[in-house]
Amino acid sequence: MTAAAGKRWTWRRKLLLQVALLPVLLVVVDLLFRAVRGYDAGATREQLEALARQVDDRDPTRGMRQRARLAEETRDWSLHPYFGFHSGWVAQLFDQEIEHYRSGRGDETFDVLVLGGSVAANFGNLGWGRLAELLAEDPRLAGRELHLTRGGRASYKQPQQLAVLTYALQCGMEPDAVVNLDGFNEVALGCFNAQLRTHPQYPSMQQWQHISRNPLQDPEGADLLLAMRGHRDRALGLARLGLDRGLERSAVLGTWLLRRVAAEQRGLTDGLQEYARFLARAQSPALRGPKFDPATAVADNVAAWARCSRALDALCAARGVAYLHVLQPTLHDPGSGKPAHPDELALGEAHSSWLEGAGTGYPLLREAGARLAEDGVAFLDGSRTFTGVAEPLYYDNCHFGPEGNRMLAECIAPALLALLPAEAPR
Repeated sequence: MTAAAGKRWTWRRKLLLQVALLPVLLVVVDLLFRAVRGYDAGATREQLEALARQVDDRDPTRGMRQRARLAEETRDWSLHPYFGFHSGWVAQLFDQEIEHYRSGRGDETFDVLVLGGSVAANFGNLGWGRLAELLAEDPRLAGRELHLTRGGRASYKQPQQLAVLTYALQCGMEPDAVVNLDGFNEVALGCFNAQLRTHPQYPSMQQWQHISRNPLQDPEGADLLLAMRGHRDRALGLARLGLDRGLERSAVLGTWLLRRVAAEQRGLTDGLQEYARFLARAQSPALRGPKFDPATAVADNVAAWARCSRALDALCAARGVAYLHVLQPTLHDPGSGKPAHPDELALGEAHSSWLEGAGTGYPLLREAGARLAEDGVAFLDGSRTFTGVAEPLYYDNCHFGPEGNRMLAECIAPALLALLPAEAPR
């Protein structure tokens, strides 16, 4: 080889070649990553959207933002005379639903009210489409428009679902069917309440105590709120950056982004729990509720959960409304039958009270649900919906993405259809 030929491959040329080949290498790595992990860009995008909604919904500083912007003001948390707490957009949603029935449209549509906590709220976003498809295939509902009334609210637990239905009915709502999808909050948040000396059946202390007092009067409370706001802003910023630029199309970037957002969401959740402990140290005895035995808190909450379900069933039966109670699945239920994927365990860290509540409470929930079914209440044990599924479905300790919601919809549909009269509903 001549001296001139040897000079062609100088370090600069080699560097340029490496830079030119870098995009090819990244594409190859991404394809391999996608093939090995079975990556789904669409599912990742929906999980990012769900995480963003959840983080924003849990932000306790919402009521402290600048009131000049109406869009922000309508989302402020506030006390509610019947539900314990709610936000401005919930009130707007109820107004829209009441108008749906008052306008007479409810006489033409088949209306399904879904009650519960954030899993029920997510099901309205990610599972309703599949449930509606399956319901529409039944001849009794052929040609009938299906309408969802969203009654799921983050952190709601019994007796809040009972209060929501009671209030909805007296406002003039007339659903054809009610699906109550719950269980986790009753045992997990109820257990956390008990640890903080608040009655297990009282609303979730993290929201209830926050809006019933002014934490900014205490420097510790202000610091905790600022730290939570930081986690919230970083989570939303990363999620919106990825969604706006379509980063979920890359298996490597999408997986990294989902883990970063989930980490900030966990930081917010941990902050909420520390904030709840701060509130508990200075809470008024009037906000703690009646005396209770912490040793039996989980069992007491399961009993209350069953009593509330019976009351919901009675309210619906008196009006000819189909009622279905579904026990939701959750990651840390030892009897769920789902092998926990390493990614799920990495994303699904939870406070010890939540783990205790799920581990102790879910066997009790299944037993209480079986007794409900024996007594004629339509109960569906959805806690084992993911039995044998090794692939990751959960993106935190209790929420699952599009595939999990699709599977849950396919579990709920036949149980709900079995409750409808032989002839087409009104």
